[in-house]
Amino acid sequence: MHDGERVRFTAAGAEATKQMKPVHGRAAYYGEKCLGNPDGGAVVGQLIFEALSRYEAARE
Repeated sequence: MHDGERVRFTAAGAEATKQMKPVHGRAAYYGEKCLGNPDGGAVVGQLIFEALSRYEAARE
């Protein structure tokens, strides 16, 4: 698996959380109201993978 695939997978995963009802953390208090919004942690993970991918591409 190369970096481009990892970035696509993390973006797809973050997008998929829009349809998931939160059950842990602060977002769980809002339940159904959170549907349609991506999970903040998933978005941060996506941003980290994108940044690492750009960093590695710049080093090559």
